[in-house]
Amino acid sequence: MPGKKVKLIAVVLAIALVLSSVAISNNIYAQARACPDLPVVPWWKTNHQKITEHVKHYYNGKWELYIDKWVQYRERLIQIHESGGIAIIKTKGVKLKGEFLKDHISKVGKRIKITRCLQESHSGQFVFNDYSEKIGLGINNGIADL
Repeated sequence: MPGKKVKLIAVVLAIALVLSSVAISNNIYAQARACPDLPVVPWWKTNHQKITEHVKHYYNGKWELYIDKWVQYRERLIQIHESGGIAIIKTKGVKLKGEFLKDHISKVGKRIKITRCLQESHSGQFVFNDYSEKIGLGINNGIADL
């Protein structure tokens, strides 16, 4: 009855994979909590979880693309500040100049550092979830559809 043995082995491996998935998820969220909180910017309405989901959904889990966007934004703000100009947050109708702009540049720099922290704490998470879907285990948030 090798068929039953194979099924039993498959079930045991699936259970082990689920348990390791839960352990990995718990460890990832514990590491994410170790990242500092984002600086307060009224129009940033975000947090660690929202950033992580945003990177997964809009950047296909490619953290560097997301981080590069913020690095480029910070560089543009620095150029505006150095030239004595005004940065306009169009979607919010906010104008920043002088010390206010300098403070915002600092907060963007902190956001970049915190995002790199989140990147470290989530490295491999998306790959693991994608792999479990490809091999047909249907693992989602530590729950397997067997």
